Amino acid sequence: MKEYRIHVEELLDPLYRHGCRVFSVVGSGGKTTLIRQAAMHYARLYQVGVAASTKMCLPDGQWEYKGCPPAVVSSDGQGDAKRQAAPVCFYTEHILPSGKIWDLGEQMLGQALEESDLLLIEADGSNRKPLKGWREDEPVILPATEATIGILPMHCLGEILDVTKVHRMEKFTAITGLEPSDVMTEKAYLQLITAENGLFGHSLGSRWLVLNRVNDPQLYQSAKKIAEAAVTSGVIDGWIAGCLENE
Repeated sequence: MKEYRIHVEELLDPLYRHGCRVFSVVGSGGKTTLIRQAAMHYARLYQVGVAASTKMCLPDGQWEYKGCPPAVVSSDGQGDAKRQAAPVCFYTEHILPSGKIWDLGEQMLGQALEESDLLLIEADGSNRKPLKGWREDEPVILPATEATIGILPMHCLGEILDVTKVHRMEKFTAITGLEPSDVMTEKAYLQLITAENGLFGHSLGSRWLVLNRVNDPQLYQSAKKIAEAAVTSGVIDGWIAGCLENE
């Protein structure tokens, strides 16, 4: 529904005005969509860099801004050198045979920071599943990060859990206490957000929560309850709930 649409500028504008220009996006169920929407929005005004500290698909046609496709700059020589002509540029150490970019080493990070007014980093992976548990080395937050944005989709609330919904079930169980065949609860969402080894593990800078796929009043009230409890816990600085376009 239109009234529940998330506008990325409502989230990022205040942070940018306060000096944050390097954003790491973590979680599941909307990371790439959020980064793409932000890149398309800010490409009107700024040079936007996109990168991944884990793995991320190479840009497709949805990343084209007003007829200008994004450039790809890679230290392995496979990228497009015409980066200055593109308002959106992907930076990577490697382009994998699978067609994904991988990692952002010190050299490429320095270049990305020098050339970008705004740098958006996909810093987590969920194997295309809406929920996950995190290993001890996840999310992969680069030291240059000035704000961490954690995203979780709310449509799993009340649904029965199984391996099609949860990436790394054993880690998820360790955080929430829920097993396969249990029902996803508000409490479990809060545990994923606030646990030391959860969504904001290793986070740096300001921490903001995005609860995605919220499209009705009842689900919004659940999202609000979870987010306000997370604010009270001191884990996050603010939150937004609704639907990202194309989610």
